[in-house]
Amino acid sequence: MWKKRHYLCVSLLLSLFLMGISACLDRIELDAEAAEERPIVIQGKLILGTPSRIQLSIGRLSGLRTDELPIPVDVQEVVLEDENGNRFLINYTSGLDISYPIDASTGIEMAPGKSYRLSVVTLEGETIQSTFEVLPETVSADSLGFSLTKRTFLNELENEVEADFVSFNLFTGLRTNDGNLARFKWDFKSTYVAIDVEDPNTNFPNTKICYIDRNINPNKITVFDGNEFTGNRLENFSLLEQEVDSKFAYGYYLIILKEALSAGAYAYWNEVRQVLDRNGNFFETPAGEIQSNFTNTDRPEQIIYGYFYATQVDTTYQHVGPADVGTPVDQCRLIANYDELPLQCRDCLTIPRSTTIKPPYWK
Repeated sequence: MWKKRHYLCVSLLLSLFLMGISACLDRIELDAEAAEERPIVIQGKLILGTPSRIQLSIGRLSGLRTDELPIPVDVQEVVLEDENGNRFLINYTSGLDISYPIDASTGIEMAPGKSYRLSVVTLEGETIQSTFEVLPETVSADSLGFSLTKRTFLNELENEVEADFVSFNLFTGLRTNDGNLARFKWDFKSTYVAIDVEDPNTNFPNTKICYIDRNINPNKITVFDGNEFTGNRLENFSLLEQEVDSKFAYGYYLIILKEALSAGAYAYWNEVRQVLDRNGNFFETPAGEIQSNFTNTDRPEQIIYGYFYATQVDTTYQHVGPADVGTPVDQCRLIANYDELPLQCRDCLTIPRSTTIKPPYWK
């Protein structure tokens, strides 16, 4: 029998799918009896854009352990509805973290201040529906900056060492166009360069330049509520620190994705943050719950996991040149014997999430 103490852990699992920690999982089909015993988990995020899109993860727990990842399942129907009753039937394909563009011909108006909800009809014919969630106003960052600082920490051998870190800082107003104080969730990515070491044994060196994309601290939640801050601006607000290493040898980009959050969405992500910060492991059974905004309208007593919200996402790029951080050395260049080089030093395309295609924002 499923008990409430599982609630938080499952919510965290699905939250992490939307943070980019997803696995390649096969779709499963559960018979009605088995499905009834295995709670459904839904995460939905409606993103304003051109086109606007909805990001979805729908699954069920695969077993009786809360540390098992939910597995995607088929459903009968998924519908996005606005406050005026306009409906968009999503051509849902079972999976985790799948994005669907919103068809403008449905009449759904995507605009700040408007409200939306998500409905899912399961294979058993039950309707699971979120509350209406408002698309909040947002503010754009005035600018980003960075500075060098030194930090002392213990290395893997438990020795105290000092290293240079880059501190990335934000300058922004907090009042939205409607006069309210903004709430944010920030996610961080980076792009850096790797260059093949030339093979001295060939007369036709074929070196490549690769661009590597990384998620930074994907299991750490960073949220901010302007209502809990004294003032209308953030000045030199420290968002993130990164140790200076060989990733900065040929240039580095920090990419900040800022989501505007409603009061409900902020409360949800802030609860996730508090549990992760307290436990350090989302698989631990916590002494509390993260509230979902989904309800089974046929069986209101059933616990549904996950959350649906609407947001705007602003993307900001900050370049850091090698000379800005003391011209760090590419560690691959410190190995004199080419035959002793790791494969990634000789072929940068073997580095996960690498490409030779230069990103459009790279200068």
